[in-house]
Amino acid sequence: FVFTELAQARPGMQFGSAAIITNQCRGVKSAHEIEIMRFANQITVEAYRVGFRVLRAGMTQAEMVKTIGDAMSKMGYPGGVFALFGESSAYPHGLPKPRSLEENQVVLVDGGFSCDPSNCVATAVDMSASAEIYDPRTNAWVATASMRVARADHTATLLASGKVLVAGNSGDEPDSTELYDPILNSWSAAARMPAERRGHVAVHLTSGQVMLLGGLYGQASYSGTADIYDPIGDVWSTAGDMGGLHGEVRASLLQDGRVLVVGLDWGAMVYDPNAT
Repeated sequence: FVFTELAQARPGMQFGSAAIITNQCRGVKSAHEIEIMRFANQITVEAYRVGFRVLRAGMTQAEMVKTIGDAMSKMGYPGGVFALFGESSAYPHGLPKPRSLEENQVVLVDGGFSCDPSNCVATAVDMSASAEIYDPRTNAWVATASMRVARADHTATLLASGKVLVAGNSGDEPDSTELYDPILNSWSAAARMPAERRGHVAVHLTSGQVMLLGGLYGQASYSGTADIYDPIGDVWSTAGDMGGLHGEVRASLLQDGRVLVVGLDWGAMVYDPNAT
């Protein structure tokens, strides 16, 4: 639009379109940029799902926009969307008159979490292999042996043996785990997880096993699975599918040994480790 208007306003000047150059530049993406774009797409899709779950006849376009916008804000990634119902969806920017959804009408939703490098700042994750132990009696921290791998977005779980299981990573070896032995003050490699995972949650089960849920894997995709680690055999097993992609989850061990899992927008579920 700007190029055309400038050319019309100054007919005596020669203008050249930079579209060929800019389009070629925009087509070149680094691995980091691609990961950001995939993450932005995942956030947008999850927010859309929230909106379409509550979509109903009589709902206004403004209500749909607010529902999706609120879902993105709850995930910590605000963005802008617009929703068009019925005849409005046939026009690039809709129609000026507010509309409510009627049965069998087309619903068009556009926009989402924008992470274009021109208006999105990506910060590096600070990873470290260092470890420290806090002594509540002296209110002091003491440095211990460093982990084998520098990590971020991992979990640390105290086992019945007194050892500590560390699992997951945003950096190298995202499927790796290791065990800290406080008696020997040393780290040793443990069995690798069935799939890479980061930003997940860990629950120490009454059986002594450790359950990992949710989080991210690969190029910023949500994980929909749960895995269980058995420290006696140093082996992993799957706890099954959680029925969808769930990144932001919270989990708590109940008194009866079951696990309560709560998601950002999909409610709650209970896992029973004794169920067959």
